[in-house]
Amino acid sequence: MNFCDNCGSKLEENSKFCDNCGVAIEDSVNENLDSQNNSDNVQNNSDNSKKRKPFGIWKFIVIGIVVVALIVCAVAYVVFQKSVIPALKADSAKEMADKLSSYGLPVKVVKKVSPLKKGDLVEVKGVKEGEKVDRSRKVTVVESLGPGVPEGVNKMSLNKALKVLKSMKVPVKVHKAIATKPGKIVGSYPMPGNPIIEHSERVINVLVGSEGRGVPADLYGMDSNKAKDILSKYGFKNISLVPKLSSRKNIGKIIGSNPSLGSQTNSDTVTLYFGAGVDKKMFIREDKDFGGETVYLAENPDPFDGLWCTNSGDCLDFVSKIKYPGTNMKMLELHGSHERDYLNLRKADNVASFEGLGLNNELNMCVTNQTFMGCDLNPALGEKSWMKNHLIFGDTGAVELYRGGFEEFCGNSMFDSITGYSCVGGKIDKNYENEEENKKNPEYNHKMSFRMADFYVIFPVGADLKKLEADGYFQGVGKHEPDMNRPFILRRDPKLYKKTQINIPPKDVYSMPNPFIPTRESKPVKFAPAPDDDNAYYLVEKPFDMSKLPIEN
Repeated sequence: MNFCDNCGSKLEENSKFCDNCGVAIEDSVNENLDSQNNSDNVQNNSDNSKKRKPFGIWKFIVIGIVVVALIVCAVAYVVFQKSVIPALKADSAKEMADKLSSYGLPVKVVKKVSPLKKGDLVEVKGVKEGEKVDRSRKVTVVESLGPGVPEGVNKMSLNKALKVLKSMKVPVKVHKAIATKPGKIVGSYPMPGNPIIEHSERVINVLVGSEGRGVPADLYGMDSNKAKDILSKYGFKNISLVPKLSSRKNIGKIIGSNPSLGSQTNSDTVTLYFGAGVDKKMFIREDKDFGGETVYLAENPDPFDGLWCTNSGDCLDFVSKIKYPGTNMKMLELHGSHERDYLNLRKADNVASFEGLGLNNELNMCVTNQTFMGCDLNPALGEKSWMKNHLIFGDTGAVELYRGGFEEFCGNSMFDSITGYSCVGGKIDKNYENEEENKKNPEYNHKMSFRMADFYVIFPVGADLKKLEADGYFQGVGKHEPDMNRPFILRRDPKLYKKTQINIPPKDVYSMPNPFIPTRESKPVKFAPAPDDDNAYYLVEKPFDMSKLPIEN
């Protein structure tokens, strides 16, 4: 239905003019049509615009897909590109691993005992010489640890085991050891999977079970309570269990005994050592103070006792022994290649032995003095404790060990002010009667110093190395974390310090703490080197004393 644009009246169908006002109808209708068409065009343009927007989004999506496809193709090209394996020959396992890695192959290095020298290439697994392989191929390079005892030898018959062990091209000794299973292999040294320690006797020892009365060698690795029950059945009446540091796999298991595992004995008393991790009590000796009260002193060095070696074969040999006959006081000595470390630091004194320095070869966990106070671990002392800056007083599980600590140096000579001696211009006057006169000398207490000496930190299994690193105990951070499943010792290296001697101002002689050790007043200088798998001295677990086990003819 149409209406007149001029007056709004209803128009009759096919009318040429408006019956009301007389205006021509065609112009009005055309104008309506034009208006409608314009409206439709605007709507269409709007609709077309809406239809075109998704095309823009899809354009970016397509571009993204193309980019991803190109990246995938590039990665696939690198991964699946074929490489020709060269001659599998190298002077060392490391050289071979580096060579294969340069071809883009993922290389894993595993180590095992072999008759070859340490570090030599044993074999390459996963590829063959001249073979074309893609870069996803996994390759294993086997590196020699040197001659030793392969894994699984203890499960072999004696004849087969001897054949395997003799292939290591070193002498093999067969020992008789008391055991619950006579005729079977019950142990070895080195332990299965381990090489012969460098700088030690180049021989492999194997234990064969025999009958007799003694501590069975095959108690090694057994649950401590089960082992105790077995000894009870064997007629032993006095059996004690004592914790001793061990690797994680041996915690709670028998790792040694006294009398030694496999040895014969007529005694009814046996001490069984079972593996343990962090336990501060192992380092403590109980004693009585002057009032008869029990005191707990950091004076039991037994956990340090034994051989500790780095992966490269450098070793520390600590020996714990009774200090005074008839007492429970012990001392720790350092033997082996590092025994002379301190003497080398004292080259200026031109002495060849500890006796020449007026010392014994002794290391301590605290500053020993004329009273027990320097080693008292009573937690109730808190800030008053002489041990408050020692690690053993804290909760990380680590324990420090060092030589001396309380003494200063007068010139090149060790000086102990407790004796009443005087230091004048770097020379000691041992005449106590001269002290008052010496005090008037302008050189009194001059040329005195503290000097760096042996210093170690032990980390039982479970010790919190991360906390010590976060606390800034060490200089820097190592590249490879030590094996936290094995107890280890870190050795401070004087070569990594700019100063190994700190001069003492004359006015501070009686108040300045030794900066190289923990004291009541301060913590020691930061430890160097930082903990690393390469500088950690790991405990060599040695459950059998071969000197107590007869050799089989």
